[in-house]
Amino acid sequence: MKKGIFTLILLLLTSIVISQNLPTLKLRGKKNIEIPENLQTNEIAVVVKEYGGWSPYDEIFYYLFKNDGKITAYIKKEVKSYLRDSDKLKDTISKFELSIEQKKRLEENLTSKLTTHFLKYSQKSFKRNIKQKRKARPFECFITDALGYEMTFIQNGKANSYEHYAPKFYLTECGDKRINRVMLRKYVKLIEMWSLNNKK
Repeated sequence: MKKGIFTLILLLLTSIVISQNLPTLKLRGKKNIEIPENLQTNEIAVVVKEYGGWSPYDEIFYYLFKNDGKITAYIKKEVKSYLRDSDKLKDTISKFELSIEQKKRLEENLTSKLTTHFLKYSQKSFKRNIKQKRKARPFECFITDALGYEMTFIQNGKANSYEHYAPKFYLTECGDKRINRVMLRKYVKLIEMWSLNNKK
């Protein structure tokens, strides 16, 4: 009996120690995105979507941080919405192996100050509130066929999502005063940090 209780306590302590390896993210929204695997309590998913550009596919990268210390990665190639009627193009999703260096980088990304601080923002924070005489319009700059990025952080049924089209262009080439340049600059750095495929 004592041996059974000791084993149970040991298992509980082990699970607590393992789960403490994952940070508790400050998330506010509800999870509204599908991921390849179900997450257990405290496990984390970081989803990076690259859309736009010339490719017929949008690419979605899933990084799943598990309580046992493992990181599982998937890539999904999703046919762009305007090409959905094509018989030749199909969505695909596949699991891929991470190198030791990539795993280390992802672990560092998850606990980095940039990630932690960025989660304090919301999607609305990309725009500054400025009084205007005329009715508010979209940003005054325009670009086509550039890459847009959407990032989602998920933990315990909650999620923070951020999306911006051509963020580097709007940061460096657009003078619109409504752009929150502090946040956008951090977003560009965040994308570069989490993009293991080296696309900027």
